[in-house]
Amino acid sequence: NFSLMMQRETNNGSSSSSSPFRGRYSRLYSTSFAVVGSILLILICIYNFSQSSFIIETFSSPVLPSTSAKLPLSDLLNDGKTAFVFGSTGTYARTELFKCMSAIESLITIGGWGGDVYLLIDDTSCLNSKMISSWNNKNVHIIPINRAHSRRKLSNGTIGLEYSNSTNIRHRNLLNTQPFERSMSIKMSILKYLKPSVQYAVWYDCDVLFAKPNCVKEMLQQPLDTIITKDKPIAIPFEFHVGSFAVKQGISNAALHAWNDALLHDNSPSALGDKPSTPDYQVFKKLFAENQSYGFMPEAWHDKIITSQLAPNGSLYWNSTVCAIHLTNGRCRYFGGDAVQTLVQSFGLTSLARNRWCPSLLRRKFKSYGLKLPFCWTPPNF
Repeated sequence: NFSLMMQRETNNGSSSSSSPFRGRYSRLYSTSFAVVGSILLILICIYNFSQSSFIIETFSSPVLPSTSAKLPLSDLLNDGKTAFVFGSTGTYARTELFKCMSAIESLITIGGWGGDVYLLIDDTSCLNSKMISSWNNKNVHIIPINRAHSRRKLSNGTIGLEYSNSTNIRHRNLLNTQPFERSMSIKMSILKYLKPSVQYAVWYDCDVLFAKPNCVKEMLQQPLDTIITKDKPIAIPFEFHVGSFAVKQGISNAALHAWNDALLHDNSPSALGDKPSTPDYQVFKKLFAENQSYGFMPEAWHDKIITSQLAPNGSLYWNSTVCAIHLTNGRCRYFGGDAVQTLVQSFGLTSLARNRWCPSLLRRKFKSYGLKLPFCWTPPNF
């Protein structure tokens, strides 16, 4: 029930008890063992610290309306011209994939969307096709993308990634593992993956959940056609937040191309200097702020960082009128990982499974450096 477009892409040794080198080798082995043990101890300490660092504030479980009941297929909306787009690259195609799957599942089964949904992904080995089929939306498109899509030449003819040209070992290592900021360039390429009938593409980062039943209907009642123009080809929710944005075929292509080129350039070793990265929103601001050549999405389309208040009994409330809630690492630190976990579990999403939404410090580092664990699930409390 979903479309899948594939692009394929010992040493032996001996020793003698009488060898004069036996003592030297013994000391070498002892030293190596001590070094490895020290590294493991440091990692364990970092891991344990990371678990407590996300419980800065402890709240009781959030109070939410029940949304576990799935909407009937006949109730799902489809305007025939809009697509919701998500991207899974690097760790978001493996251990963080459950967030992208949860975002799509909530869009369909809670938000009520039955139209086109695109997941652009650079590694399909962790996808669960049976789960996708269970969402009852035949318009979910899984698009495997070329891992080197962002290595193409820039408009000025230079290679965007400068993999082999960097003399900085740190930069070279980061670039070779496709760091997080560079992987975000996929969001600027979304229009070239859509079928011709799609006029509007709305991007959402994967750490979003659609939390209000049937809220897509409210979105469609606030159309995008007057918002996206030649003078303002990209619409964002509010100033320089690009966790979601809307674009239009034939209108936004050039602006997205310019944003992509600038992101790759500003994150090249020659441009970074001693900085670790330049985020996509900073690049967007530099490109479009001076002439304010961007528009604003209608409020119903916004992804919002949830706000809360404590009731006298200590319960955590949130604004249930919001459709798309943005559950960032910042929210995890503020509310505490346990409170956020209770919130996301309350939606009854099968995609969440037993995964923990809020990452440990070590897991965040894996994401930032583009490192992949050799399995598809998130270890407990990781």
